[in-house]
Amino acid sequence: MIEPSKEKLMVYNVSFDICAVVITTLCISVMVLHKDMKRFENKVLLGILVLHFAAAVLDIWSSAANSYTAQYSYAYRDFLNLSFLLTHCMEAALFAWYLMLLFGLDMVRRKTVKALLIIPELAGVILPLALNNVFRWVFYYDKYRVYSHGPMMYPLYGVSIFYMVLCCFIVLMKRNLLTRRQWRAMIALLLTSLIPILIQMIFIPHQLIEMFFQSVGFYMLMTTVDNFDDLRNPVTKVYNRFAFIKSLSILMASGTTFRLIVVKLSKSQYFKSEGYENLRINALLHFAADWLDSLDPRINVYDCARGFFVLPVVMGDALFTADLRSKIAERFKEKWTYSELSLTFAVQLCTITLPQDDLDPEQILEIIDMPFTERNPVISYTTPTEIRASMAAAPAAVPEAMDIPQELSDTLDAFLAGVMTLTPAEKTVFQCYTRGMTPSQISEEIFISVNTVKKHTKSIYRKLEINSRNELIMYVDLFRRCRRMDDLENI
Repeated sequence: MIEPSKEKLMVYNVSFDICAVVITTLCISVMVLHKDMKRFENKVLLGILVLHFAAAVLDIWSSAANSYTAQYSYAYRDFLNLSFLLTHCMEAALFAWYLMLLFGLDMVRRKTVKALLIIPELAGVILPLALNNVFRWVFYYDKYRVYSHGPMMYPLYGVSIFYMVLCCFIVLMKRNLLTRRQWRAMIALLLTSLIPILIQMIFIPHQLIEMFFQSVGFYMLMTTVDNFDDLRNPVTKVYNRFAFIKSLSILMASGTTFRLIVVKLSKSQYFKSEGYENLRINALLHFAADWLDSLDPRINVYDCARGFFVLPVVMGDALFTADLRSKIAERFKEKWTYSELSLTFAVQLCTITLPQDDLDPEQILEIIDMPFTERNPVISYTTPTEIRASMAAAPAAVPEAMDIPQELSDTLDAFLAGVMTLTPAEKTVFQCYTRGMTPSQISEEIFISVNTVKKHTKSIYRKLEINSRNELIMYVDLFRRCRRMDDLENI
């Protein structure tokens, strides 16, 4: 056996890899415990993190084998080096797939997506690694048993760099669908992956810095992924209005054909049921949302507040959607029961087909928010055209202002004067209260924390010289009875 030359033996520094293992473990824990794992794109991101963890461990393991060559056989070292290169070079392709899922690109360009994800990875990574034991063109061992790079190592990493550049292009092209913090974190991840690769390959091959900086980039990305609690309604446990707006933007930007099944509980019955103990009515709403969520595992249910639910249907045809709507109608004809409370809701069903219905997101939200009032427990069907027609006719049906006593008029004017002193943020919260919303619903509606809502609420009470939300609602009711709601809505 040839003794390895100590002068030519390269000992790798794995300190950065050990840090990468720790950071990636933290990222996986945060992903599992705090993020919404029902979403397929989040499952893909978790898979990337697990793959990165495995690559970091294999990098340490293979580096030890390549540093102490006399203690390990060629076959053992081949297995470790091939395993590391395969897992590490797959990360960039999977991250490109994650971005395509996140932006809905996979729904409209399936063949293009498959070609971009499979052909470069197959030709530039899997095939050279599979044939390396024969041709030794990716890596080999010199006469001193020292691990060395072959000519195909650079094309191998070139494929990863290609995917990183592709990811940068996708993020910049679709950054309007992300917050500034999100798309900057994604670009930072790609840069902290790309630059260390080049530095390590060209300048310091013995300092394994690449995995560490990628782990830091993943941690930055994890801070921008929405937490589970931010996307879920606390009562019904399904996705909330904020999650629906994000999903709607992505679906509409993708250009694919999809349908929205809008399920509305009657306002009169919904508010009547709120007169019961909150625990009981919340339980009924949870049962209804849970049943809707069980219709099809591929369909998410969104609670758009106050008894309005939306089911986006991307797969199937019009008959599939009609069948779903029929199942919903049949179930809501029956009673919902919890403890001693048993109710049958009047329900309105509406199907919106996009892009055929030619509606923008604001118009869709107006259709969803349009009140539905029915006293008898019946199932009614409507169309977006009918709802928009009723919305257009609604202002004409409002009667002119009525004569009211001067004292009451002065009281309302004084209240309005107090409202005019509110800051823009306080006015937004105030308008939400006039629509009967609770602090938690306001938090979801305008995307601020409940604590911030409470802070604004205290300031509103002080400026309006009132003591409670009930007193505020009483004033709103007075404006409504005196037919002066326009004064409140146009502040």
